[in-house]
Amino acid sequence: MKLANGLITAMISLLFLGCHEEEDTMPDHLLGSWKTRAAEYEGRTLEFTKDHIVFRIGAEQVDTNLIKAIQTVRTGDQVSYTITYKDLEGFEHKISFTYDSSSHDEELRIQNQRRVTWTKAKH
Repeated sequence: MKLANGLITAMISLLFLGCHEEEDTMPDHLLGSWKTRAAEYEGRTLEFTKDHIVFRIGAEQVDTNLIKAIQTVRTGDQVSYTITYKDLEGFEHKISFTYDSSSHDEELRIQNQRRVTWTKAKH
């Protein structure tokens, strides 16, 4: 009986928490440039390659960072990512965001900037 109760509790926990995964390369659906219409980020893009995260401010300032780990939590149509990356000086940083594919355009919302929507640039 204790085993059955423990199993049920574990299954319920998984349903509420979603599925956790860790990856070492960027998922294909995130690859490319992401832009926002928010005025305070005009001229800025967020770019993902298989192993780098790039922050661009206009054409002149490019900050390329090596991805060390990608943590993923799936809940319905949304996926939460936490990317650990190293800057050129070797310092480690993290960025967390939610990816939503349920709307017409794919969207990202960075955890500490929820009101700003980033959409994938069309080529």
